[in-house]
Amino acid sequence: MEAAAPVTPPMVQLSLEGPKPQRRVTIAFRAILAIPHAVWLFILAIVATCAIVVGWFCALVLGRLPTGIAEFLTRILRYMARTLSYVQYLITDRYPPFALQGDGYPVELDVPPPGRLNRAAVLFRIVLLVPAAFVSTFLANGIGVALVFIWLIVLITGRTPRSLFEALTAVLRYQLRFMAYAGMLTSTYPSGLFGDPAVADNRPPVGAPDQPDAPDAWAMPPMPMEPRITRLALSKAGKRIVVVILVVGILTTAGTTAVRTIASAQSATALKDFERYDDQVGAKSLQYGRDTQSCALNGGIVCLQNADRRFAEAVAQFRAQMRSIHFPDYALSYANAVDDDVADIVSALRQLARTDSPTTYQTEFATLQQLFVRVTEDERTLGNVLLRHH
Repeated sequence: MEAAAPVTPPMVQLSLEGPKPQRRVTIAFRAILAIPHAVWLFILAIVATCAIVVGWFCALVLGRLPTGIAEFLTRILRYMARTLSYVQYLITDRYPPFALQGDGYPVELDVPPPGRLNRAAVLFRIVLLVPAAFVSTFLANGIGVALVFIWLIVLITGRTPRSLFEALTAVLRYQLRFMAYAGMLTSTYPSGLFGDPAVADNRPPVGAPDQPDAPDAWAMPPMPMEPRITRLALSKAGKRIVVVILVVGILTTAGTTAVRTIASAQSATALKDFERYDDQVGAKSLQYGRDTQSCALNGGIVCLQNADRRFAEAVAQFRAQMRSIHFPDYALSYANAVDDDVADIVSALRQLARTDSPTTYQTEFATLQQLFVRVTEDERTLGNVLLRHH
């Protein structure tokens, strides 16, 4: 990394101080200290999303982002830069302010003034964002995995190592540029993940004039000021860390996608089997209803007992079929609830089949109807859970 004179290209730039010692106590409790900012940032993200939607329609009609929306989104983006640099990237130890405006923080974001926008680029902004969105997602997932190791390193050393500082700054800047492009604050596509290209310095060396003024021997020398970093020139180690973060993010994303795909397929299979077995026992339940009505009119208690035995066997078979289904972990508790209900129904039916007293039979049959209501509700809940993860 190197400090350079501030430049104002038409793209988002970071201006920040170099790596400095950080208090270990704030590093240890950084996650707790970040909670208020996380809540505030979540609220701002919702508001910013609404502003971007409105701004998209305005930019499509006007060919530019309205000044008010641009200023509001810029302030939110600058707040995000300060918050992320403190909370997630451990670039600075200074607690960020909650205000959306203000200067003097160790990490500041320079967003160019809003200019004209290509309406075609605005119309297809979501499509154009896809490649950068993949990169941003990979980086976010990679940082998420590496954050534990980064936190331990900074906690032990009391500061962010230079090469790690370079990599984290480059990743943060890329993500902020992606957000700025997504919010139509700039028409420049996100870039610079591996730092800025080298620029030849043609400025004359200090003391180059032919006749420099003679220094005053009694003059107080000016207080040296550490220049802020405005151009990122990553070292080889810094670039390697960026590559590691990117690769880890790609592997994490691929693994997560594979797990979700497998879980979705498992949910689909479980749902299909559950619906098939439920339809089968449902048909037998309708038959049981017709049998009990017929027995109540003509068959008597013995007829009812035979119907109870037949339906008890059908429900017991349904329970065995349910247990053969390989439900996903998230649905096991709901499947167990259905299993308990079905077991109670089987027990109640078998008890009815042994009941000779008409009065007792009616009382126990009323209890059975309540069990039917309960199992119906639990089956509906299980089906909805499986359907949501389909």
